[in-house]
Amino acid sequence: MTRTATSEKALTYVDVHCNLCGGSTYRIKYRTASPTPAIPNQAHYQASTDRYGDFGQIAQCLSCGLIYSNPRLESADILAMYARSEHEEYSEESSSRSINAHLSLNT
Repeated sequence: MTRTATSEKALTYVDVHCNLCGGSTYRIKYRTASPTPAIPNQAHYQASTDRYGDFGQIAQCLSCGLIYSNPRLESADILAMYARSEHEEYSEESSSRSINAHLSLNT
């Protein structure tokens, strides 16, 4: 299933199996008006965000109960969204996050 985004390449959504057990049967847990948003918000792919919105349809695996997004963007499209994401404030705080991580590991 392909949705074309304005000024973006065509985004491809795929039906996915459960990432936990590999099951292919699911029930719709949360139905949205559009199970495949045409233009994912780039801000959702930043390292830190408090944004929310139309993330598409949410499914629950009938085998193990895992709740996940289905259909979802192809892996290559997800990686591309993260690769294009720039969050200047997050980058500027890199040294502070590194110190905090180090201190957390030593406790």
